[in-house]
Amino acid sequence: MNQEKSKTGFGKKFSLPLGIWHWSNLVFIVCILITVLLVKTIFSGKENYPLIQNALQKKGAIITVDQAKVVAKLYTHKLWDWHVYFGYVLSGLFLCRLILEYFQLAEDKFFSILKTTRRYFKEQKENAKEMQHYLIVRFIYFLFYLDLTLMVVTGLFIEFSDDYPDMKPIRSFVKDVHNVGMYIMLGFIVLHLGGLFLREIKKMKQAV
Repeated sequence: MNQEKSKTGFGKKFSLPLGIWHWSNLVFIVCILITVLLVKTIFSGKENYPLIQNALQKKGAIITVDQAKVVAKLYTHKLWDWHVYFGYVLSGLFLCRLILEYFQLAEDKFFSILKTTRRYFKEQKENAKEMQHYLIVRFIYFLFYLDLTLMVVTGLFIEFSDDYPDMKPIRSFVKDVHNVGMYIMLGFIVLHLGGLFLREIKKMKQAV
């Protein structure tokens, strides 16, 4: 399989810049998802209004439900601000990835590896199952980058189109697309971490 890996580009470790990008990207995507999770769960719902009222009453302040709603929205707005900040960082990381792709050697470029693997898989019948696995992994990476592009583009559009009322109908649709992209990204993270977990288990079994 060593020969196959050398021809297809699989089996290579990430370069240091690409490795840093990979884990930085994961961290900020998780941070973005956490902000959404908090807004949709802990800081969402009418059940929070009585909690705010009771907390302020203990301090001697009496407020109405509508006032408690305003206070609750302050927290959600703050979380959305963090969501936007993390989104800017993710956009910057996305730009860095494009730059890294441009400066990599031709045989190390993502699409070059994908094409080479697909062609070699058709020619090579031995270890076809392993080759198929590698091809599927690369295809999943392709879908990940496609979804990442979707998230960045739609996120930036949502942020910068807010001041243009004429964009409201399009903005609503783009928000829906952005939300779907977020759920897809969550699926990729779960799939990726699950794959790493299974790989480590396999290594442990082989070491026994």
